Amino acid sequence: MYLQVVRSSKTDQVTVIGCCVTLVEAVRAAEKLALDGVNIRIIDPFTLKPLDKATILKSARETGGRIITVEDHYEWGMYLS
Repeated sequence: MYLQVVRSSKTDQVTVIGCCVTLVEAVRAAEKLALDGVNIRIIDPFTLKPLDKATILKSARETGGRIITVEDHYEWGMYLS
């Protein structure tokens, strides 16, 4: 659907979902955590509407039911002041 798994391994311990700037930060964090033997799966959802729930749930099951989201979104995709 509209989702990309940016980083994954068979030993991922958590699924991290982020977009834009926080996606870059999640990748940096993954690199640092990997040095300590902690692997995380990173997902870029591209869109929140429609949200690829099936892929997110599959990833969550594969990582022990643990999900971290690193963004707060409005349903229209950005904050308008």
